[in-house]
Amino acid sequence: MLSAPSAEPAGSGPIRYLIVCRRKRFDKRGKTDSQLVNEFAQDHSLDLSKIVHLGTTKTDNRVHIVFDYSNPGHDECSVFAFVLGPQAVNIRLSPEQMEFLEWRVDNWKQDQKGGTPFPIRSEVCHLALCLSKAIAYRSRDILP
Repeated sequence: MLSAPSAEPAGSGPIRYLIVCRRKRFDKRGKTDSQLVNEFAQDHSLDLSKIVHLGTTKTDNRVHIVFDYSNPGHDECSVFAFVLGPQAVNIRLSPEQMEFLEWRVDNWKQDQKGGTPFPIRSEVCHLALCLSKAIAYRSRDILP
């Protein structure tokens, strides 16, 4: 059960969802990322036909799953983020995290235009390291 009492109602326009889970918890569940998206959608009364699973990133410690709801162009939109534990808990993202999420989705969209179908899956050494590099690069503090 992935329901959360603070989940936003469906049908309020295009929405991007971020689901964050501890890697150990994800592996212990024994489900694929797509199965978790479907379970989350059912628990939150989301229409599965309006969902596009954009991608999943796994680090040593976390799994990040991103999907769009009622957003066929995958444009920037409202983002609802949840941490999965025994239940899904709604969390707030910082402006830097929001910027990184949009940057990541833009990269996935470019990969998709190049022929890689959604969902795009990747493993990274540590998402926080990638986040700090992306922010530093965007602010030109380091060379690309």
